[in-house]
Amino acid sequence: MFGKKQEDKLKKYQDTSGSLSSKGLERGIWFVRHKLQLRKIIVIILSSWGAITVGIGLIIWGKYIAYDYWQDRALYRSQVLEFPNYESRQNMYEARPLIFGQPQVYQGSRNTYDLVTPVSNPNPMFVAHIHYEYQFATGRTPAQTVTILPGTESYAPLLGFENESFPARAQLVVDDIVWERLDTHVIADPASFREERLAFEPENLAFTQSQDGIGSTLTFDLTNNSVYSYWQADFLVLLYRGNDVVGVVHMSEPTFRGGERRSVDYRLYQDVGGVSRIELIPLINIFDSHSYLPVGQ
Repeated sequence: MFGKKQEDKLKKYQDTSGSLSSKGLERGIWFVRHKLQLRKIIVIILSSWGAITVGIGLIIWGKYIAYDYWQDRALYRSQVLEFPNYESRQNMYEARPLIFGQPQVYQGSRNTYDLVTPVSNPNPMFVAHIHYEYQFATGRTPAQTVTILPGTESYAPLLGFENESFPARAQLVVDDIVWERLDTHVIADPASFREERLAFEPENLAFTQSQDGIGSTLTFDLTNNSVYSYWQADFLVLLYRGNDVVGVVHMSEPTFRGGERRSVDYRLYQDVGGVSRIELIPLINIFDSHSYLPVGQ
């Protein structure tokens, strides 16, 4: 009875100040009446949420300790074993040592000597620039430089060395080797690159003793069978008598154009006795753009 009268009074309530309406008063009274219940509901919700999250965390941590931890350890060990050892693989990208043969000394003209040492470059992608000299029993020679192309066999020459006596026990002394690595994006196959450019063919070899009895004459035809022209084509010419090398000379042909054929007449002042064949060793750095004549020149 009392509650109904109070409710009727609330309905008849008129806000004269304008700050609290009857609806607002009803909501306030409802909140006060149910405040304890609301507090219990919030506590239950928060407690349930905390229990659920803690439970999930314990389950995940338990699974990790019991299973995932050991899986991670096994994965870590496998990564350590499978990870490439770049330090050990570094040798794959470094140039292998050059292979040097025994120095040979040939008699040139009076009191001059020709010294050569075979050199092999086993690296398919490295050009070797060798700085060297020769030492012998009573002295040493001036310093020299030679370029050995990738995958080729050539020589470290010193021709026309003047000395009063034969340079006994001559040894090649390498002062420095400068390696030049080729760019595979520019030159993918250095061997084919070399074969296309160093296509020189000697023909019609003739060896005659000079009429004055001093020295001899070596003549032959030389053809540049490539399409590439060179400012200067340098060669080391090995002189053979049968299967033996009896001498070595240096030959230089200026402005040698692609497809050109020219006659070579070379005067030999060393006593080689007779030459049955020759071998040309090109000394042209085909990987240097300055070696080539411009197209059309």
